[in-house]
Amino acid sequence: MATKNFIRTDDRDNIIHGYSDEQEEFQEGDIEVNIGLNPGRAFVLIVALGEEAEPPDGGVVLEIEGVRCVLLTNPSLTNEHGVSLYRRDGAWVRMRTPQEIEADTPEPPELPDPPPTGQQFTDDEAEFLKDFIAGYNESEDV
Repeated sequence: MATKNFIRTDDRDNIIHGYSDEQEEFQEGDIEVNIGLNPGRAFVLIVALGEEAEPPDGGVVLEIEGVRCVLLTNPSLTNEHGVSLYRRDGAWVRMRTPQEIEADTPEPPELPDPPPTGQQFTDDEAEFLKDFIAGYNESEDV
């Protein structure tokens, strides 16, 4: 029996999760994709490519119903910022455009000010450390 593949989308049809029924259990609302096209155990995603679109690395390019597609095995569905790379478009899965991805990419967080380069001590702490170091140095002379 062929492995079934499922995707989960957000409210804008961006694909946020994908799996095969060999990997995890179906959840209400998940959508079966690539029906009857996966004889293996891995999650397989077939993505419709536009005429000009370059397929992602590692994919196998094929034609389905006159549409140029790429078959991806266990693809990463998000980029390094957690932004979805694919979306559901009716019966097809499509790559999101760079503009769509950029629009959903969060602004980088503001970095805090770096810590001071030197440790600041109160006068009492500085005096204690001076005496401690002097005592340590005297013990080494023995």
